[in-house]
Amino acid sequence: MTPFDYEQARYNMVEQQIRTWDVLDQRVLDLLFAVKREDFVPPAYKALAFGDLELPLGNGATDIVAHIWPIGLFMVAVGGIAMWRYRQTLD
Repeated sequence: MTPFDYEQARYNMVEQQIRTWDVLDQRVLDLLFAVKREDFVPPAYKALAFGDLELPLGNGATDIVAHIWPIGLFMVAVGGIAMWRYRQTLD
C-alpha cells in the first residue's frame, strides 16, 4: 500500500481549492505550504485535512474549512508583523 502523500495533497488543496477562491497573494500561499494543516487535526483525520470540509477536533469543536484556512493564517501573520512593528515604535 502506498503511503499518503501529504505534500501532494497540500499542493492539490492550494491549486484546486484555495486559488479558485481567488486567494492569490503569494505570502498566503507560501504560508499554506509552510504551516502543516494536518498537524492541527486529530490523527484519525489527517488525510482529510485538505478537503473543503469541517473536521471534528473534539469537545464539540470543529476545524475551519480549507478555503477559510489561508485567511486565518494571513491574519495571524499580518497581525504578528503589525504588533512587532508597533512594539518597535515604543522603543
